Formats: sequence, C-alpha cells, structure tokens
Amino acid sequence: MRSIYIAAAALAASCCPVLAQQWEVGALGGYSWAHDASIRNNYGSADAGFKSGFAGGVIFGENPYEYIGGELRWMFLNGGPQLSSGGNLYSQSGFANLIHYDLLVHLTRKEEKVRPYLAGGAGIKVYTGPDRFAINQPLNAFAVIATGNHVEALISAGGGVKYKVHKGVQLRLDFRAYMSPCPSGIFRTPYGSSIHGWTFDFVPTVGVAYLF
Repeated sequence: MRSIYIAAAALAASCCPVLAQQWEVGALGGYSWAHDASIRNNYGSADAGFKSGFAGGVIFGENPYEYIGGELRWMFLNGGPQLSSGGNLYSQSGFANLIHYDLLVHLTRKEEKVRPYLAGGAGIKVYTGPDRFAINQPLNAFAVIATGNHVEALISAGGGVKYKVHKGVQLRLDFRAYMSPCPSGIFRTPYGSSIHGWTFDFVPTVGVAYLF
C-alpha cells in the first residue's frame, strides 16, 4: 500500500509542472496597418478604410495539449475612418475594439523555451466613429462618415513566437491579419454608391505573458 502512495505522489508531482503551465494571461502592444475597401458609383471610386495607429490588448489562453492550445483576445485599434479619392483625403476620429478566439497550433513541445505557432479564429469587430457628425463632408458623393458604433464579423489569422524567460513568464512576438466587412454603418453611402471589399488590419505586437 505504501508503494502505491509513493507512486501516486510521484505521478502528481510530475503532473504539477504541466498543470501549472496550462493557463496564460498577458498584455500586448504594437501597431496596426490598414488596407482599405472601395466605394464605387457613376462618378468613379473612393477608398474607404481606417487610419493606421497604435494597437494594444490582452490575452487569456489555455494550453491543454502538447501542441494544441487556444486563446481569447481583446484588441484595441486606434485609427479613425477615412475616405480618399482623386488626391483628396477626408478623415475623422475613431477606433475599433476586437474580441476573438484563436486556435493555436504550436510547432514545438511544451517544455521548449522557444515555441513558434500558427493561429486562426473568428470573433467580432466593433467600429466606433467620431463623436459628432460633420455636416459638410468633401467626399459625400461617395459616402459620409457617421457617428456611433457598428459591429461586424471578424476573421483572424497569423502566428507568432513564444519565448520562455522564466518558469512562469514568457515573451511573445505576434502577428495577426484581421479581416472584416467594411462597416456600412460608419460609411453611409447615397443612392447609386456601393461598398466593395473588406477592410484588413495587419497587426504586429510584442508582449509579455504569465503562465500558471
């Protein structure tokens, strides 16, 4: 009976490091580069999108298997809506909040210090326009930039590298491409104009995470 207790204790001790490393919480910071959609009508076309700017957020992840994990992310992208056509540019203040869940496929084992990974997932993107509506907008033949919030579906794809600097701390270098429909609630088009394409955000970040 004593040998059974000893074996059980040894097994529990061997599992503790794994259990202690199953969860992950961290913070990220970086920059977002945007790629625009387009608005077309009989007058021509205009680019509709969002300004590039600061990106930051938090993650909460789980690593239940040797190579497979997942994480819930909230990201803040600071960049307001803008329209451009024929050398004319009109922009307003604004930002976006992203909430999504990614499946992670790690390329090395849990105990390795360096763990590159691939990621993909989905969620929502909440676009927020300017606080006040501007009456005279120079590109209103294509669209006007409206106030308020607008929610669109979101696709997330990318990857990164995790580097364990301590038993419970790791540094992260991440990249995500975020894809969502161009928000018609922010870009209000007149009759005869239509939005084509999606908006894309390319977001590299660096961060630190705590493992427990």
